[in-house]
Amino acid sequence: MSRASLVADLRTHIDQLSGQIDAQKQRLRDLEQQRSDTRSRLNAILDPMAHLPLELQSQIFLCVVWTSHKPRVDPNDTPMILLNVCHLWRVIALSTPRLWAAICMDSYPRKANTVGYNQLCKSWLQRARNLPLSLGLDGCLKFRANVQALVTEYQDRLQSLTLNVDSILGIQIRMPGPLPALRSLTIRSDNTLYLDSDDEANLLDVLQASPGVSRFSMFNLFRKYDVEYLDRPPLTLPHLEDLRFGDPSPAMDANSASLLQYLCLPALKNLSLSALSIPDEELVSFLARSSPPLESLSVVALDVLWPTPLVDQCLRLIPTLTSLTLSAVFAGGINDLFHSFFEILGSPNLLPQLRRITLWASRRTKINYEELLSMLRTRRTTPLGSFELIFVPDFGIAESPSVSYAHPDTEVKAALRQLVTDGIRIHVGPAGDNLL
Repeated sequence: MSRASLVADLRTHIDQLSGQIDAQKQRLRDLEQQRSDTRSRLNAILDPMAHLPLELQSQIFLCVVWTSHKPRVDPNDTPMILLNVCHLWRVIALSTPRLWAAICMDSYPRKANTVGYNQLCKSWLQRARNLPLSLGLDGCLKFRANVQALVTEYQDRLQSLTLNVDSILGIQIRMPGPLPALRSLTIRSDNTLYLDSDDEANLLDVLQASPGVSRFSMFNLFRKYDVEYLDRPPLTLPHLEDLRFGDPSPAMDANSASLLQYLCLPALKNLSLSALSIPDEELVSFLARSSPPLESLSVVALDVLWPTPLVDQCLRLIPTLTSLTLSAVFAGGINDLFHSFFEILGSPNLLPQLRRITLWASRRTKINYEELLSMLRTRRTTPLGSFELIFVPDFGIAESPSVSYAHPDTEVKAALRQLVTDGIRIHVGPAGDNLL
């Protein structure tokens, strides 16, 4: 056999072998597909999820996402992890736009500039289809071009925005444009951030870009004491109904209320101030120019105590108030403060619609129960239905068994119980322990 014939035969044999290998590979692929289909049929029989209507399965996925932490762009977290469990779950997840209507993005340069991360964010938002969007941004809020492009692309659908400010980098907020659909705005810092005049101007610019906002919350942001006030006219937000500066509770997240002097809020219904950190006359001016239909007011008094004339003047500007909460756990002159409140609230003509009064006080506070009783008896002719005087341990001071709460005596307890019989729900004592 010649050399040429041998080469031809060998090549023919190789082609035959290659064909047989390809056939076996295809046979293997067919078997693997059959195994996958059979496994899916078995799972459909054994998996209780497979017997549920798709609408119910979608609702279960939504409950998982809504009860977990912030929805981050992470393949190992919800909702993205749902895409990798099985084919059925992937189909359900991708056909549930509400799963993708909320997203928390990192705007730190190390992440925000990566092509893969940007593509993940864009794919995420596309899955929400035409639903309103909730967006959270962490880190440096001086938007990178790619982050700004995403916000700009979806700004007409952005309904809720949370800005988690880096306490080192500062505010640095530069909004890409107006946010006509925005209804809820939250600005927070994990650590205390002190604002200068530029920061305040940035915050006001964000609000100005959101004329339809109805809820605004700000946490852990303080105004520097030596900063000059801005020279700009008050910004009117005609739809803002709920304004919260910090969390007014004994576990206080104190916060600056300095922005009030730059705002006019004619629709405001709920106001929470975790630190009364503006000049007295500015609070009166804010209430006077806004003339809001305020229903709920919560205030933390620190070392800044309201003198009686200011309390009276402020409360007379909000006759629609139905709920009043005062936390004076940290105030030095707390006894005088409560004396002022008991005296002022003893007038039934003041706050005629008031239904609930809640006072948080240090366990060391000395309460004049005769003044308290006089105020409550006068209020029996008003809609008042609830009064709470809640004592809490002194902030930053270890509990001491030798320091007892300001217990009412037997006669006062009897008088308070009579008021309970008359229809006022009364709690006096630590939270969860009514001394009555």
